[in-house]
Amino acid sequence: MTITELPSIFQKEDFTKEGLYLLFPDGQKVKIVRDEIEALSEEFWQDPKKIHPNIKEMPEFQPCGHCPHHGEDILCLALRPILPYLKNVDRYMSYQEVTAVFSAGDASNVKVSKTTTQQALKYVAILSLIYYCEMGNRYCGFLKDISPLTPPKEMADHLLSNIKEIYGEDKAKINEEIAKFQKEVLESAQCLTKRLRLICENDAFLNAFVNAQTALDFLLLKNRKQSAG
Repeated sequence: MTITELPSIFQKEDFTKEGLYLLFPDGQKVKIVRDEIEALSEEFWQDPKKIHPNIKEMPEFQPCGHCPHHGEDILCLALRPILPYLKNVDRYMSYQEVTAVFSAGDASNVKVSKTTTQQALKYVAILSLIYYCEMGNRYCGFLKDISPLTPPKEMADHLLSNIKEIYGEDKAKINEEIAKFQKEVLESAQCLTKRLRLICENDAFLNAFVNAQTALDFLLLKNRKQSAG
């Protein structure tokens, strides 16, 4: 449910940085701001108290087989938007209600929604799979002007519109790119969910990735229907 009024605990001036702001019923606020992710994730990765070294060495925790960094002892780039927020967010189940505020960096234009934790964390899944993952990074243009709080079917509509804007009337190219987009993002999502199962106690982050994949399924279905028509 999208709402227009900010909770009294927030002021629009709080949202001058791009990111997702979560307010839980117990009063906890979580701020997931893009320009803070790099430093926070590196700090998390270097602290052995955060993730046990034995977990880091597991095959499931290594960069994916299709990643340019496969075989290197580095933090998977796609984990960067997730790790700093595990402690504060992972305590909640996926169905936990939350007030989510998304800002694209303009405090005068924010999206406010009463939703579930798994739906709100779709923002993190998108950051992870598209903006940080080197496999998915080339698809950033597909998500132009799309709010992460957008429902999956509506997100699929926006995705298809952006893809058509990029490739024009070339239906063969559009079909090819959508198929590759879905395949490559799904591969990365599967690798990431294996890692998350090693470090998450609840299912909010895991289901956020499922919801992101649902939007891709709708995209593929919608494109097939339009192509058939």
